Amino acid sequence: MKNTLNKITVINLLFIFFGISSLYSQPVTNEQYKEGLKLDENMLEERTDHNMFEVKDRINPADSNTLFLRITNVNLFHNLELFNYIENGYTLFGYWLRPELVYYPTSNTMISAGVNLLKYDGRPYYTQVYPTFKFQYTINENISMLMGTLYGSQNHEMIEPFYNFERELGVDYEKNYTVNNTTILDISTNVENGFEFLAKYPRFKGDAWLSWEQFIYRFDPWKEKFCAGITTKTYLTDPASKLVINIPFQFLANHAGGQETESYLPAKDYEYSTIMDFALGLSVNYKIDKKFFKSVGCNVYGALCWDVSPKPDSLLNPNILSGTALYVISYLNTSWINFSLSFWNADRFVAPRGDPMYQSISTETVYPYNTTNATVPQYLYVVRRDLIVPRIYIHHQIAKGIELGAAYQSYIDVVKSQPQQLGETYDFYYSLYIVFKGDFRIHKFKPIVFEN
Repeated sequence: MKNTLNKITVINLLFIFFGISSLYSQPVTNEQYKEGLKLDENMLEERTDHNMFEVKDRINPADSNTLFLRITNVNLFHNLELFNYIENGYTLFGYWLRPELVYYPTSNTMISAGVNLLKYDGRPYYTQVYPTFKFQYTINENISMLMGTLYGSQNHEMIEPFYNFERELGVDYEKNYTVNNTTILDISTNVENGFEFLAKYPRFKGDAWLSWEQFIYRFDPWKEKFCAGITTKTYLTDPASKLVINIPFQFLANHAGGQETESYLPAKDYEYSTIMDFALGLSVNYKIDKKFFKSVGCNVYGALCWDVSPKPDSLLNPNILSGTALYVISYLNTSWINFSLSFWNADRFVAPRGDPMYQSISTETVYPYNTTNATVPQYLYVVRRDLIVPRIYIHHQIAKGIELGAAYQSYIDVVKSQPQQLGETYDFYYSLYIVFKGDFRIHKFKPIVFEN
């Protein structure tokens, strides 16, 4: 019963959020489309290597009745040097490629179909071969809805403690588990599927989505899983002005369960889990608009996590049923190199999709490596986390649609929140990316006449 109520609550929140606005439908003009692109640019404040992965989510009315080949490609080298017992270090070297056919039946609808290919160098096969399909409907100049493959990952604009950007690279932290002596590997993807509402007003920006990640039949040996989220920015000043102030809000719910698994899986494998994360903040950005210096700003978030599972201690330590955090980010954007410095202070905080370095619980594969004490638990729980996170991001536009980026980020544990014998207090990563995004026009068809 509680499992069903959780689903209904999350889905209703998403529909109510934009449902009233979507009742008013009106085609978007070319002028409104161009103004919308300017608004999108003005609403982008802090710029990091994560912004390289964002994709355009507006429909151009001029593309009506036109078929395109869309190619999105990310070539990556991402090396993490981690020496703690919260998370292991690793290296990602490879690429992902997403070719899609995109067709615009009308000035306010779009259909796309393709495949997402992920390949890590050193492996003879593709890690992911995942189909994509999307139908998008622009209801009016402010509201869009879509079903199928979402504008996911970095397009949600969530903070790193909530949503790890490495998911864009195919990394996931779901656990393997065993049923009847058979190991079930939960393979993730950097593709999100479900439904999504997008809102963009002169003083408001919102994204609400439901990503259905694991479908189950009766007696399937795994859990039903989905993720629901809402991100909004409410602007107190004009986004086009030099001083831009907004109030960001973020919500993310992670659920695993499903009634169909109960009669087959052992109790420990089918227990429901629902963890919710909330963040509310204040963002201040000042546009310098000089030849070298572009903008400077600061974002402050207060965050809350809440385990509302029927048996909360089934997933987390009983002492981590709820937690709080403070997240402060200051940044300076220039024409080719950006700097940021953030501070994370957390008490018993967990976000299952966030960067593991910000969490109060280790990933499953880290802590069992202790061989001197067989009674050491599988997870490491750290009540308090205090991190300083400096980052440098170098960016260069090679040509329209082709970007080169490099990044360096470190995690400094300022209060040694984990025992010194369990790891060091300085961790870091460095990355190199080349991103290609291009639409190639194939053919413009005659207008379609829809009969009633």
